[in-house]
Amino acid sequence: MVRAEGYYKVLTDLTGQIQDFGRQAQIIAPADSGHAKGFDLFGAYALSNRLMGSVGYAFLITKASEEDLMYDRPLFGEEFYRDFDQRHTIALNGSYQIALRWHLHLSWRFHTGNPTTPLEHTLVRHSGGRVGCVRGFGEYNTDRLPPYHSLDLRLTKTSKYKSWMLNWYVQILNLYNRLNVHERVFSKVHDEATGNLIGCEVSDEPLFPILPTLGVSATF
Repeated sequence: MVRAEGYYKVLTDLTGQIQDFGRQAQIIAPADSGHAKGFDLFGAYALSNRLMGSVGYAFLITKASEEDLMYDRPLFGEEFYRDFDQRHTIALNGSYQIALRWHLHLSWRFHTGNPTTPLEHTLVRHSGGRVGCVRGFGEYNTDRLPPYHSLDLRLTKTSKYKSWMLNWYVQILNLYNRLNVHERVFSKVHDEATGNLIGCEVSDEPLFPILPTLGVSATF
């Protein structure tokens, strides 16, 4: 099976605000209009009675514009990337039937890093020897996080009964322990001996490392 789709969407009269509630940063940008364009490609093939494979690729550009003030600077129609603008996305999936009702699934996912707003964290020295950190922001969503990719392994078993069905799985997420970045945050550096503030940094906060999970579901 092969499928291809293309699209162009125009967004008008948007209401509300784009809000990024990061762990340590809060950025708000009101959006008035926007657009999204791209295409999707997908293919699936049965290599044998037990082995299935599929591949997918998506290309996406999505932008918005706002007609309000942000950080005391007028943008009036200037475009910016939306938070979920993932320019390239790739998905590779494989499924193998080990035995009756037993399946092994392998999935690899990749996408371009999401847009992010540059953060600036500067150490300042005040009179009397006091020091502190001053937070600053660059232009909204003009930077990007590193690319995301992860390999997931999943073993499933299905048991059928007269009036219901039991499904359970064992899964390992991020099998090769990729350090994917969730967001960039403000952080402070303290002297280990004295506890005094000695630096102000912007650091990457990662998503979960390798993670085993177990799940069970019942269908009646």
